[in-house]
Amino acid sequence: VAGGSAQAACTIPNYSADHTISSDCSGGLTLSQDFAHTLTIDANVTDSYYPIPMYSYYIKDIVINSGNTVTATSGYSFRFSNGSSNSAIFNSLTNNGTISDRGYAIKFDNNQGSGDTTLETLTNNGSIESRFAAILLNTPDTSINNLINTGTISTSSGHAPVYLTDSGASVTNFTNTGTLAGNSGSGIDFNNSSGTVTNFSNKQGKSTTNPLRYSGALPANTKIIIGSSSDYGQISFSSISGTTAFHIDTTNSASKASINDTVYSSVLIDIPSANIPTKSGISGTVGWVLTDSDNNNTWDLEVSDDTTSPTMAITSAEVSDGASSNDSTLAMTFTSSEATSNFVVGDISVSGGALSSFNATSSTVYTATFTPSGDGAKTIDVNANVYTDSSSNNNSAATQFN
Repeated sequence: VAGGSAQAACTIPNYSADHTISSDCSGGLTLSQDFAHTLTIDANVTDSYYPIPMYSYYIKDIVINSGNTVTATSGYSFRFSNGSSNSAIFNSLTNNGTISDRGYAIKFDNNQGSGDTTLETLTNNGSIESRFAAILLNTPDTSINNLINTGTISTSSGHAPVYLTDSGASVTNFTNTGTLAGNSGSGIDFNNSSGTVTNFSNKQGKSTTNPLRYSGALPANTKIIIGSSSDYGQISFSSISGTTAFHIDTTNSASKASINDTVYSSVLIDIPSANIPTKSGISGTVGWVLTDSDNNNTWDLEVSDDTTSPTMAITSAEVSDGASSNDSTLAMTFTSSEATSNFVVGDISVSGGALSSFNATSSTVYTATFTPSGDGAKTIDVNANVYTDSSSNNNSAATQFN
């Protein structure tokens, strides 16, 4: 009977059928073998460590009913590990109640063996509360395939609510329509490029007082998907590894999104679509560009750690720099050290002549014809800050051709 007197430990009397814990227990759950069925928790389960152990044995599906709690008074309410086999694949954990802990509420590791530790689906419709990290993946080959949050995942101090500390840790699909709240404001911490979240869909709610932030260095090629213009996100990072694509899908909305220029408060905000050109800039040491690359109302924010200014080399087919020529025209080539899409003939300064037939033969190579006006010294320059690379870095001045 639910709400009955507390017992020292919960047990599963029959390992061949689903089981419901209906009486409170202060000594946690005791397992004697793998349980390949559904365990429903309809009571309060507490222990100092591991009230739901799952590091020696396997439980296929766990459901915590609304109004019930699983609490570790010292650390780790749930510990998923590879237990009695080299690999452990757990099916689901669904929390409709409360999971609370003084350390790490839900911990994934493979310290029990050499294989993988995988949870297919973790769904939180209630509250997961922890002092440090609410969900921790801290060893190689630990993963959650589907992480769904409609409730609250929070920490009171220390790390972010979702904390990936090893390069082999991963979350494939992460959907957040609830709240990720950390003591420092960070929702996801990749811990300096460790771990990978492949697809992230955020609908945290448009709130400047409770933004979603990403801390540490984002892994290369992580996708952040913002579902519509009513969604809100705040991006915070210390550095970038490679290029990260933030896909802002606003197909079903009249508004689009823009980015402000401060790296620690880059905010997705609503502005009318008519006011959105391609936007780019450099925030601190990070370059970014926002474009509708497929012309389908899907705005891509490309962020990279490229802050190197592109350079332009100026050459001629007829004469070397500094030499003399009697040619009536010179075939000029302008070669950028990085790809650019906004280098135009007006970015070239000439004296003693004129340019014509300007043409882009690639994203890095441009040609033009220089026609001198009379005898004497002639110069051709590309000044600094007249074009940018794909990371919005302004060019440095080219060596003058004369």
